Amino acid sequence: MEKNGGATSKFAIIGLVLGIISFFNVLGIEKGVAAIVFSVLGLMEIKKSENTIKGKGMAVTGIVLGAVMIVLAVIFVANMDYFRNLQTR
Repeated sequence: MEKNGGATSKFAIIGLVLGIISFFNVLGIEKGVAAIVFSVLGLMEIKKSENTIKGKGMAVTGIVLGAVMIVLAVIFVANMDYFRNLQTR
């Protein structure tokens, strides 16, 4: 459980923001990957500080949003040829 007061991990904040921003761009794969990387760095920083630094929820949310964006982008790219072939019929 997070304690009141104290600093929040900047890596966790950056990971969450990148995870959210990745949904506002077409194929935000690079931002999804960056969200995961920064969020994992945030979790490592929080663990190393023995939970004196807050932001675990933000870091986990950044990982989830980044992963969802990557999966959606891969599905979209994998199906581009299928939809292109539908238009030519």
